[in-house]
Amino acid sequence: MKKLISLLLAALFILSGCSSAVQNVSDTEPSTDENSDTSTPPQQIIQDPTDVVISLGKPYKAAKPAAPEYPDAYNSQLTDGIINNDSVSYSDSTLVGFAGPAQNITIDLEKEYDTIHTFSANFLLYDGAGVSTNIDFTVFISTDNKKWNKLGKLTNEKPTVNAMNTATLKLDSYVTARYVRFQSGGNNGWQFMQELSVTAFTVPELKYDYNAALTNAYNKLGTVTPPQSGTPVNFSYEKTNISANCLYFYSGYPSTSYPDKGKMLTDKVAAGNLGAEGWVGFNGGKDASVTIDLGKTVTDIATVDIMAYNNPVKGFALPAAITVTALDEKKNATPIGVIYGNPKADIGGYTLSLPVSNTFSARYVKVTFHTVKDAIHLIEEITVSAYRHPDENLLYPPVKIDTNSTPWETPTDEYTNLILNKPHQIHVETGIKDKFAENNSPIDLNVMTDGEFSPDHDIHNEKYYKFYTNGERRHIIYDLTHISAVDKFTASFTNVTGWSVNVPKAVSIIVSVNGKEWYKAGEIIPAESNIPQKADGELVLPQKLTARYVVFAFDVTSWVGIDELQVFGTQSLTNAKAPTEGLVTEGILPNQRIEPSADLMGGATDLCLIYHHYGYSSNTVDYFKPYLAYLDKDGTPTDIMFDSFLFLYAVSSMPSGGSPDGGSVMSDWQWCIDDIFAKNQNLDALEKAAGEIKTALGLPEDFTYKVCLTLYNPTTQITDFGDIDGDGISENFTNYQDRLKAIQWYIDQCEKRYSDANFKNIELVGYYWWDEYVRYEDPDGEKLIKDTADMVHETDKDFIWIPWFVAPGYNRWESLGFDVACMQPNYVFKTTAPYSNLPNCEMYTKMYGMGVEMEVWEGSLSDKEFYSRYMSYIALGAEKGYMNDTICMYYQSMNVFGAAAISDNLMGRNVYDATYHFIKGDIEDKPQKLPDVSFTAKSNQIFIGKIDLPQGKLCKIKLNSQPDNAFVIADEDGNLFLFPQKDFKGEIKFGIAYSEYLNWSEETIITVTVE
Repeated sequence: MKKLISLLLAALFILSGCSSAVQNVSDTEPSTDENSDTSTPPQQIIQDPTDVVISLGKPYKAAKPAAPEYPDAYNSQLTDGIINNDSVSYSDSTLVGFAGPAQNITIDLEKEYDTIHTFSANFLLYDGAGVSTNIDFTVFISTDNKKWNKLGKLTNEKPTVNAMNTATLKLDSYVTARYVRFQSGGNNGWQFMQELSVTAFTVPELKYDYNAALTNAYNKLGTVTPPQSGTPVNFSYEKTNISANCLYFYSGYPSTSYPDKGKMLTDKVAAGNLGAEGWVGFNGGKDASVTIDLGKTVTDIATVDIMAYNNPVKGFALPAAITVTALDEKKNATPIGVIYGNPKADIGGYTLSLPVSNTFSARYVKVTFHTVKDAIHLIEEITVSAYRHPDENLLYPPVKIDTNSTPWETPTDEYTNLILNKPHQIHVETGIKDKFAENNSPIDLNVMTDGEFSPDHDIHNEKYYKFYTNGERRHIIYDLTHISAVDKFTASFTNVTGWSVNVPKAVSIIVSVNGKEWYKAGEIIPAESNIPQKADGELVLPQKLTARYVVFAFDVTSWVGIDELQVFGTQSLTNAKAPTEGLVTEGILPNQRIEPSADLMGGATDLCLIYHHYGYSSNTVDYFKPYLAYLDKDGTPTDIMFDSFLFLYAVSSMPSGGSPDGGSVMSDWQWCIDDIFAKNQNLDALEKAAGEIKTALGLPEDFTYKVCLTLYNPTTQITDFGDIDGDGISENFTNYQDRLKAIQWYIDQCEKRYSDANFKNIELVGYYWWDEYVRYEDPDGEKLIKDTADMVHETDKDFIWIPWFVAPGYNRWESLGFDVACMQPNYVFKTTAPYSNLPNCEMYTKMYGMGVEMEVWEGSLSDKEFYSRYMSYIALGAEKGYMNDTICMYYQSMNVFGAAAISDNLMGRNVYDATYHFIKGDIEDKPQKLPDVSFTAKSNQIFIGKIDLPQGKLCKIKLNSQPDNAFVIADEDGNLFLFPQKDFKGEIKFGIAYSEYLNWSEETIITVTVE
């Protein structure tokens, strides 16, 4: 957990402040003269609880700046007081990364201290990715930043790889210094530091008193009861950001040290921590306001959220209060409410919210920050939201299909375009929201069937129906009204590649008689060209098919412009037959995900990814035990954990210097085979561990864990792969047959080595295609996958795939020859990844008959943001069914689940336990309701109370709406802060719900009687 490291009295909420300016500290190497005199005679240290970490918030300078990949946000993180001892990942945002083994970092304490006695460094040691496994620190001090005195090396009592470490130098006597330099050494590799600390016996310095500022703001502002004229908010609807990318203007411009670089407050980029420079700063001491222009009057506003940062060590404070005001078109103002800061805020990002029970109207929303003198207020995002039915946010309304189909009463034999001037319905999995909506034509634009063809290829000439997204599929649906006979389909597009207007690779024609079963009649392959021009295509069937519905389906990789669509046929059904072939799983309406089966991967249901790579040798017998069996907190196996495993090369250099996604040669592939089958590693270790676990759990002798191996793409850039067949000629992958030959050689090698191993406890059931998308830029990319599928199937194994989120070709997985495909949501890794990835992935996988990939990484074991993201996978799977109804594959960065099994912090162990219960399908995602609670408070005073949350659990608290006559804060520790309306006496009631980072409990009613 993150901890503030200053050692002040518990009663002090606010610690010593800091200067935001970085001093110009000398970069010269420190003197190594150990006999240099200190500026004052040494004194004996007197142990006292008033020892203070005097480096907190102080400026420093690194002789070599932090790497841009692992930045030091605002050049402040090494003295910001945040120590995350549970961190196990170099990607943790609290860490600062330096390339190379030697660094000099000089801290300016801003004045001389003559009672300094302790120095410490917190840093990560890590085995892999070129990170240092050993770092040492030497400390130097100076009073003038010129003459330096070497004090000695910091001591790391228990160096631990793949964990945070602390090294300390504690002196026997005080020394005097203004400048302290930490010189790092160690083995070659990246160095990741978290905090550098200097401790002295001194008096704490208070820069501001937040509690006093909060009380003053309350006495001045009181509370405001929002208008009651709106409609009740339905909090079960979708919370919709209506201020995204809106313009705004200031009264009181931001701090020049933390400027607004353009729409930063409404850009929807909200990390919630200070790991990136995405914050706008306001200097304390005077009020400042931001007024957001919503672009039009909005009548259903329900919530205003302000994302702010708190770190008293650095002088960053939450605003004491924030007033929210609604302005109409004429700038007439209506007060909406007052938001107060949290009196017990720790270091980190906070969302300060004003939810209302009845909606209000506004063209402009003004938020005014009532600041704290001598503090800086960092604001990351201001969000104005409404709760709307999910369908209200869609560009295209939900598709409606009539399944009561009948023939024409008096059909004609006239052969004609059956969809001329017909309206359309459009189905797209995400519904098209946010930034993509404005680039798609509206649903009621009828240019695709108006019978008028564009005279040119200009997509903006109002003759084309425009689509725009980043890889999502469109289904354009036409209702012929009654069952008809069809045999010809045409599609006309524009092609302007210089504008990213691309013709679809293929347009699938899907027909249905009854709106229940859908059949693929064939494909239109439009003509492609490198020059701007019209691009047409048609599909002519050998025999008429009966259909009421006709669908044109295609992928939209960027822009697509449709000129005209046509369906030719007759109302008469003479000589037509009902479709019976080509039943599609990728229907226009959600169907079902792929179900586990004894015929798929030997019945496997939960497959864990296991990485190996050159220079890594940790996949041992002990490594696999917490994967094969669920281990209780004492390390005792109690049940099966994962039932299957996929071995694949990590994203790193292979022995030759190539990589698994391109540039690898025969020696690399041979190394992979040898490593996978190495003694006491990988498969051999898994076999031995599985034997031990089977005995411990009493599993049948014939029980086997399932295994899949990986096939790598022989990319065309390789012209000298190696001589596979001994003919003296190295294979050249510009020759397609050589590519197939290499894959066949690899499969044959794996099959032979597996057979020779004579494993008893593990069973090879499939091969995985390492590429996570179809390389359509490769002319043979699709064909290579299909031919590889044939080779895999010759071994009686299954061919599996894990495409990234809406990767090219994801929705054609089955026709490519894959037996199982699980889609990646790509949500857990970055704070900028939108939550919509998860529900959209759930929809896609159900629509296209796929499974789901669960994703976890090291940050999920120690960082609440990433922990919360992983738990969202669990919660949605329990709610939407992919916990039980499909095959799941589990991405982990190296050994996350193993580390989680032995973790001694709640986040780490919860990841392991929740994953186990998810696998078993018995996760309890909705906690029990807490008992109702009553309190008594005094009029005109801030009330502080506490709710008893479950012990040993990580919890979140939710307050749907503010009560009348008060403002309430409820935090994750169960603290309640209530700000009663001035002079109010009586009962105040409100409801709170809590979550253990899954779904929410029923509301607990809180009653506060103000006397």
